[in-house]
Amino acid sequence: MANGKEHYKTLRSVSEQKGFDFEQLSDMFIAESSGRPDVENPMGYAGGFQFGKKTGKEYGLMGKGFDYRKDLGKSASAAIDMYRKGTKDMGKRVEGLISERGLGPGLVGYLTHQQGRFGFQDIITGAKSGKIKSSTRKNILANIGDSDWSDLGDKELSGKFLDFWKGRYGEKKKEAQSWRTRNRPVEDIAMTSMLKPERPLIQ
Repeated sequence: MANGKEHYKTLRSVSEQKGFDFEQLSDMFIAESSGRPDVENPMGYAGGFQFGKKTGKEYGLMGKGFDYRKDLGKSASAAIDMYRKGTKDMGKRVEGLISERGLGPGLVGYLTHQQGRFGFQDIITGAKSGKIKSSTRKNILANIGDSDWSDLGDKELSGKFLDFWKGRYGEKKKEAQSWRTRNRPVEDIAMTSMLKPERPLIQ
């Protein structure tokens, strides 16, 4: 079984090939799977970046006779593609709300992966307008797994969900920093990355 140092090298290689910020990629890895490329949850999401069957097929990780969701290199590459597609050109209103709530690009990418691009947009606009789709509400409650939230109105539910994940993702970023420190190869310690970070959604 590959260890953390090998996972680090795989993610570093993919980030260089795709021109994507390595720290953000590893943050996503820890947030999605706690650094376990072979994990599969009860709902069928698998791999280091937790692709389901639908998105697995959409991003070329699954097909007739193959399933690469647990291949860290392939799933990391697909996660970058999904991030870029999900966060591209969201519009001034949504980007303004992202900035207003202080959501970083990594968290936005995570939530668009988790809820889908339009699900995320429904949540962040709903936290302002007080109205979300019934399907979005159902997905929020399923994600949190706390029936006490079911009594909240759309506006409070959406805001609480965003605040919850803002705190949770912050904790995961700290875990990712610790993971990078533990697994960083000797030759990488003194090296300053030449890659520019992914363009923030909000300047």
